[in-house]
Amino acid sequence: MKKYFLLFSISISLFLFATTCNKTKNSKDISITSAAQDSAALAEAEWKNAPSLDPPQPLNEKLAALADSVKVSWKTLNEVDNKKFEHIALIIKEFNKIKPINQSLLDSVRMLHTKAVQVHYNEQNLQDSKVVDEYDATIELLMEKIDRLETTSKYLDKCRACMETFEAIRQADSKDLIQRIRYTSFAQELNVLLETEKAAIEKLDEKYRQIKPATLFAK
Repeated sequence: MKKYFLLFSISISLFLFATTCNKTKNSKDISITSAAQDSAALAEAEWKNAPSLDPPQPLNEKLAALADSVKVSWKTLNEVDNKKFEHIALIIKEFNKIKPINQSLLDSVRMLHTKAVQVHYNEQNLQDSKVVDEYDATIELLMEKIDRLETTSKYLDKCRACMETFEAIRQADSKDLIQRIRYTSFAQELNVLLETEKAAIEKLDEKYRQIKPATLFAK
């Protein structure tokens, strides 16, 4: 009995010793990890706050670059929408050949497609919330009808190319939001620069003084 008790006591002692060692090791590991994290954070902060070795971009170059970015992003935005309209027109044309077809659904797609093209915003009415809201509501309903047309029609047997066209329509619709964000970002940056550097811009060549604020989407 004493033998077992002695063995049990030794086992308990070894267990407590191992536990203490593990706690010490874990504590050291945590300290090392914490120190490494603090060191990394400090290095990142120093890197971010370090002065740039590159000279600041001249005002005229920055102004011209932003104006060009606004122009290009607006052009791309319209190209994305026009491509979407072209794909939808192709779907309408191809589905007119398919029999049987849900004619009322196809007519709805045709009507909404025509309306979307007509009410599409431009640089003159971009800040009119009613115009933008009407266009967005029309597109949203049109895309719902497009999805129904795709999922309820047996078009694959007669128009396999239509599947790729449906996918192209969805991709163009997704790109529309991305391009709006890009355009808005460039436009806001340009407008802020024109306002904050107004006095300095007046001293630049005429082609820079002629740069006007960009029109923003209605909020």
